[in-house]
Amino acid sequence: MHFVKEMLKLPVDDAKGKLVGRLEDVIVGARGEVPKATGVVVWFEKMKNVNGVPLAEAAHDVKVIVPWEQVKAIVTDRLALNVAIEKVKVVKLARNELQVKEHLLDQQLLTRGKMQIGRVND
Repeated sequence: MHFVKEMLKLPVDDAKGKLVGRLEDVIVGARGEVPKATGVVVWFEKMKNVNGVPLAEAAHDVKVIVPWEQVKAIVTDRLALNVAIEKVKVVKLARNELQVKEHLLDQQLLTRGKMQIGRVND
């Protein structure tokens, strides 16, 4: 089992084993009893293609959502994609999805009567 706080800032390698960025957040589907990972937010230092289309000029310091289908593995010290950086598919956050770090971590849990019952740690 991986905890999101432990995974943040992990190096991200593409399918060629090239270091291409770092993990910024994990996307989960908000439907059902147990949320499932649907994507990851990756910071790329430089991106030359978006959804397979070459850019006229490389984009720098880009954060994009990569679908979970393009994640090969998460190990203790890195996240590996199953595609080359040129083939990364960029997607938008769906209505039923949340960013764990952005929307959930360190948030208070309240009862309907507004009584605090805890904080989200992971």
